[in-house]
Amino acid sequence: MARRCAFYGKGKLDVKAIEAGYKRDEETFVFVAMLNDGLFYDRKARRVFEEECLNGNHEHRYRRRLDQIQKRCPPLTLGRWLNGWSIATRKR
Repeated sequence: MARRCAFYGKGKLDVKAIEAGYKRDEETFVFVAMLNDGLFYDRKARRVFEEECLNGNHEHRYRRRLDQIQKRCPPLTLGRWLNGWSIATRKR
């Protein structure tokens, strides 16, 4: 588990890795993957992560993480698919 968490937090998470990690470790994957800066700059991977993995338990932490990265790097915004959308309810 420790090695997988290290990969989720620092490795290259493409769409395939996100789907596999979430299928295997679910909430642990989501919690650790939010620490991976690279996830936020890969549009396809980020979209899959937001749509398939996030739930109401992590919405606040995810938005705080976006703010944190935006303060030190080029601007990040919520994807079109997430703007005005509550992760907890999955409604627009």
